[in-house]
Amino acid sequence: MTKHEPRRHLDEQSFRYNRRHDADADGSLRSGSQIEVQIVGYDNVRTVSRMTFTLYDARDAALAPGPIKVDLAPDFRRYFETTAVGGAFALRAVFPVTGKVSDIVSLEVETANSAGPTRSARVRLP
Repeated sequence: MTKHEPRRHLDEQSFRYNRRHDADADGSLRSGSQIEVQIVGYDNVRTVSRMTFTLYDARDAALAPGPIKVDLAPDFRRYFETTAVGGAFALRAVFPVTGKVSDIVSLEVETANSAGPTRSARVRLP
């Protein structure tokens, strides 16, 4: 019998972050008041329940209101019950920003499932 390394409950996530400048259905609205986060991940136990987003300024201080916790359990439960792609998922989150979008320079995302939380590396926004 071959000894296997235990599988991680949530594989490494790849993140793409965009400062959102042009947004609307026909592409005609210019807005510097939101951040868009696109996440591609894999959950081999298919039980993502929560994501926590923390935005940081240039001094590496968490911006108010602090960690933003989002309960996604019902949405992911429905998704995993109907998907044909196993534990793979993609998620888009848009955050409205009060103040200057340029003050937000990085973020972290923590994803929790039945096996526990997994935190991304801090990612700098372009």
